[in-house]
Amino acid sequence: MNEAATRPHLERLDAVLRNVDWDRIVESLEPLERILRELAVPEVLGALYERVLAKPELIRRSERFNLFSKVLLHRDPATGCKLRLHVFEEPIAEAHNHRASFAALILRGSYTHTLYGGEEASALLSGGEVPHSLFVQRQRSGTCYAIHHAMVHSTLADETTVSLMLQGPPGRDEFHIIDLGSGQVRSRTTSQGPDVPQEAGERGLTAVDLDRLRGQLRAAGVLPEKAPVGEVSARKR
Repeated sequence: MNEAATRPHLERLDAVLRNVDWDRIVESLEPLERILRELAVPEVLGALYERVLAKPELIRRSERFNLFSKVLLHRDPATGCKLRLHVFEEPIAEAHNHRASFAALILRGSYTHTLYGGEEASALLSGGEVPHSLFVQRQRSGTCYAIHHAMVHSTLADETTVSLMLQGPPGRDEFHIIDLGSGQVRSRTTSQGPDVPQEAGERGLTAVDLDRLRGQLRAAGVLPEKAPVGEVSARKR
């Protein structure tokens, strides 16, 4: 049932992803935002979430990292692009760049979004220096943006902020994170998934974890309160 309900949406998603130039962020934002808003409708997102609970490979690739949870909703095998749901449960005071460019739609909550610059800022970051802030705004619920993997930014999220994110194919093998309080720098290499943690506290999400998150997301209005027909309950797995 979940496959039948989600297949048309995922087919449209994959068609968009196969025509996106992730190095041309300005041109890419409109088609990425359009499909993100389609997928963010609670009934559609609810069906995608139930599909995760029915697919062990999606559960296995969902993870808890750096004070927030990342639920893998879909991966396009042709492009390597991913659709993920991010749930921030605690503030994260860090600046970082990314392995891959991405677009994000804020579904609930908000965060202070600061931009520091591109490759020059990345070089400062990898050397343990916090780059100078160049732009800051409140990224509120309902807003969407796209960002190139070279950009260094920080997202200080309110509690239980939720975003839906489309990640492009990897553009680099390594990215860096700097703690804005201590100045400590951490480097992460090409993702091996939650089965190969790269730092303390990183782990894969279990079906029980996803069931708990589902309850939080329903209470927040991100997922529908009434489960779709054919729901697979993680508690029974």
